[in-house]
Amino acid sequence: LPEGKVSLPNGGYHPYDSSFSGLKTAVLRLVQKLQQQGIDPLPVNDIAASFQDTVARSLAKRAVACALDYGLNAIAIGGGVAANSGLRQHLQAAAVEHNLRVMFPPLKYCTDNAAMIGCAAADHLSRGHTSPLTLGVQSRLAITDAMQLYSGYGA
Repeated sequence: LPEGKVSLPNGGYHPYDSSFSGLKTAVLRLVQKLQQQGIDPLPVNDIAASFQDTVARSLAKRAVACALDYGLNAIAIGGGVAANSGLRQHLQAAAVEHNLRVMFPPLKYCTDNAAMIGCAAADHLSRGHTSPLTLGVQSRLAITDAMQLYSGYGA
């Protein structure tokens, strides 16, 4: 992505929210433009690296802003995203710049959350909590409201 030609992702109503739909659209348009110019093969590695760098800068910016706004002196990162070396570099640099401490778990513990979700599902099933295959998706459901999904389905 051309440096300075794509803004960092923004979104939502909260200053720490991010929406990457604009960035994804920018990548799509860049790929289409390169294809129209007859560039073959496409510079997939460069495009992916630019996308990753833009996302990492955006996440680092928001994490630091949140820490500063709430008077925190440390940022902890977990989950699969914590294994991303670009994010680690950007967060570490931003943290140093603002006299913040950033903590990452060892790489062997930076795993996808699928195992955690699987364990939670197994626990719910063992307690008799079931739901039909027609159960809808609620991507923004608060964790405190999650059990409402089970009402009427054996909860």
